Amino acid sequence: MRVTIAHAAKTQGLMKKITFYEVSLSVQFSPQERAVINALDLGLVNVLDRDPPASLRGSENSSDWNLRIRGLIDRTDAYLCATPLEAKNYDSELRDALPKLKAYLDANATPMSGSDTFDL
Repeated sequence: MRVTIAHAAKTQGLMKKITFYEVSLSVQFSPQERAVINALDLGLVNVLDRDPPASLRGSENSSDWNLRIRGLIDRTDAYLCATPLEAKNYDSELRDALPKLKAYLDANATPMSGSDTFDL
């Protein structure tokens, strides 16, 4: 799994210019990881819980904004933050969540076999 995280300031609006801080995430899954994702249909697995992007906060839109595996396959996920600090915190959350995703995919790559006996 190869991960790229990029930061950029984005200005939106015609009359009232608002600057948002975009954190873009690109993940290149290995062929083995893709095989696990496809074989076990893991596309809906949640990678990270998150609020709506800053540009949509306060609107009536109640879509699910969580980051899922399917949102990372063959595409870049771009998330808008309201402040540079929020972007840094989101970056930190990604850096915590992605190793867990890697471990999850590795654990699903090989099923358990054999038996184990123990006393309680």
